[in-house]
Amino acid sequence: MTDDVGCIIIWATAKHMKVPYRLVVVYKKTLPSGLSDFSPAHTVGQERHKLSISTPKMAVSPVLPALLLILVFFDAQVHTHAQCVDAELARAARACSRRLSLGQRQCRLFPTPERSIIRSLRPGDFRLSQLRKGVFLYDNSFYTSLILKMDRRLALLDIPESISLDGPDGNRTSFASAAEQVLNGTIPKRIDIVYSHGHFDHIGGTTRFVAYMEERYPSASIFIWGTSTARVLIENSVTKRAIFPNVIVGRRGRTLSLGEGLDVRMQIVGGHTASDLALYIPRFRDEPSILMHVDVVFPNWAPPFNLAVTEDVGGYVRVHEELLKFDFDIFISGHWSVGDRKSVEMNHGYSKDLVQAAITALDEVTIEDFNEAGFGRFIDPTAREFGNVLYAFVSVSRRVQIEACYRIIIDKWGCRLPGLDLVGRGHCFTALTYVEIEY
Repeated sequence: MTDDVGCIIIWATAKHMKVPYRLVVVYKKTLPSGLSDFSPAHTVGQERHKLSISTPKMAVSPVLPALLLILVFFDAQVHTHAQCVDAELARAARACSRRLSLGQRQCRLFPTPERSIIRSLRPGDFRLSQLRKGVFLYDNSFYTSLILKMDRRLALLDIPESISLDGPDGNRTSFASAAEQVLNGTIPKRIDIVYSHGHFDHIGGTTRFVAYMEERYPSASIFIWGTSTARVLIENSVTKRAIFPNVIVGRRGRTLSLGEGLDVRMQIVGGHTASDLALYIPRFRDEPSILMHVDVVFPNWAPPFNLAVTEDVGGYVRVHEELLKFDFDIFISGHWSVGDRKSVEMNHGYSKDLVQAAITALDEVTIEDFNEAGFGRFIDPTAREFGNVLYAFVSVSRRVQIEACYRIIIDKWGCRLPGLDLVGRGHCFTALTYVEIEY
């Protein structure tokens, strides 16, 4: 798809139809001369016929009024639309939606759009890129973190596990090598380490890193910032791969100042765990502002696994609103790729639609759907599944609900969030459980 061509998915459910139908509109973003901008957000007919479109500029075609008349004629309710990120991904999502609507569970693996491709590195390798004066992005293809340097001050926002470069148990890791590159011969007098949260995949390299720094720069003072929750997690751990924070960040937040306009403001916002920190580097002069918040938003991708194994789905959805209160240019997610404000807005929209899809699935799945999926074998004394309550719950009722939810989110978001075909069912399981026991 060329830069001046876009794609909109409109999907709707007519009252006499059980399966949603969808319309794909390919449009030209650039308006021909003489045409005014078109950005409709109109109500068609009565309140139930709402069509809300928010798109780039596009050329108006006589097809659009005809479409609206068709929707009114069928008494259709338009639920949403999505601007596709890639034409091939849109085709794959359409084909998958058709298969799912016919009761088939398997779809071909969706293609990866060019902008979402992660350039893999060999084990032990890393990329180091400068985001602004004194701020560097560490990236090993799977994890990202920030390394800050100002004069003889060094600060590290998360220290993920990384491969040792001086033996199986050595303390000089690839992350330590990245920090040395940032120091570029400077002997630090103070080193600050900030934990975004208490999970060891993001801070599990700290113990070895501190041991290396203490040996390499024995005169440097080392301060570790984190929440009391992170401290408890480390205390209860077996491996002790991270070190207790000695500067506790409470509900009022804290600020780490490195000088020359380089500050890190820490605020508890939750989202992935109850005490996740938003780490905010404000704009200074012409330098961009940066927001780091880990394991909720994954720019250019759907969140992995069950919403990245969040502890609180409601908090996961709500935290986007807290993040969007910050004025930021660059977003660091702790994984894979760098994003911006639109990355957070998109994931917020998806997370709200996911919860609504779970609600719809629970409301619309019928006894007939359960019977078609094999519930009768649970109550049939001659069947192998007779009396097996986990079969009835896992293989019948929950599976049917997951599939109903999955059909909705693939139809709405399959062409926008790469990887949703792989993780969408896990998202639905998590959302369904949340709606049933907490919503």
